[in-house]
Amino acid sequence: MRDRTEGGILEPAEYYGLMIVPLVLGYRAQGDPELLDEARRLCRHVARSAWTDETGATRYHRYWYVRGERALKTDTPMLIAGMGLTLYGIHEVLAEGPDAELAAFTEACLATYARYQTPAGYFASASGWHNEADIAPSTAWHAHDLLFLMARHSPEEDFWDRVTAPRERQSVLVSDRAHWAESGVHWSVRSPLTAGDLHLYGRKDRAVFAREFFAWTDREPLPEELRYPDVPEFFVADDGIYRVDRGEAPTDITAVGPLPYRGRL
Repeated sequence: MRDRTEGGILEPAEYYGLMIVPLVLGYRAQGDPELLDEARRLCRHVARSAWTDETGATRYHRYWYVRGERALKTDTPMLIAGMGLTLYGIHEVLAEGPDAELAAFTEACLATYARYQTPAGYFASASGWHNEADIAPSTAWHAHDLLFLMARHSPEEDFWDRVTAPRERQSVLVSDRAHWAESGVHWSVRSPLTAGDLHLYGRKDRAVFAREFFAWTDREPLPEELRYPDVPEFFVADDGIYRVDRGEAPTDITAVGPLPYRGRL
């Protein structure tokens, strides 16, 4: 209310689920149909306010900035991850009765997850920031998506065994200004040779990570246990993204953002 009266950001759509689910739970506890009707109205508002990005994917995160009679909207830079809270709310509404519009919207959002998913299973976090925010997975927003996907698909008993099992292939998600790589227990977030000095390294079996600094600084060197063997390296040219390291590990490379991946130089 204060943002509306004094000016500020309104309606980051990922939070609608925090209103929808309590309304459904209230309906189940009290049997008041007005609670379920309000939950459906919120779901339809999200579905009818969704937009389509440049890849043709359905997105619904957005920001409004309101001051007085002026309302400004932006949908970039914006999250891809984090749709799960609201989709979980829609899932709960659909459990109370069919709704063709909301079911179709859910399918469109699932297609968005698939559009931005890598062969390793994780998917891009966002678009438009042109930095690590677009490509670093396993954020709190992805936890919201996992909540919804687990509720919808009822995973098999060996699901977590398959998730945590080491993959035989290295995975890279690359954009024009940063890339995520993972192989075994190792992960990294790095800049291409043409942009910045982002050199973060960590391990999936550790709760810590570190930044590697240039050799001429007086900073502590990167701990050896965090060093990523044969870490992938990229050069971003005007016509696309090229891999320039000589690593030989089998690798899946997925590109997001304005430039295509052109292969190894």
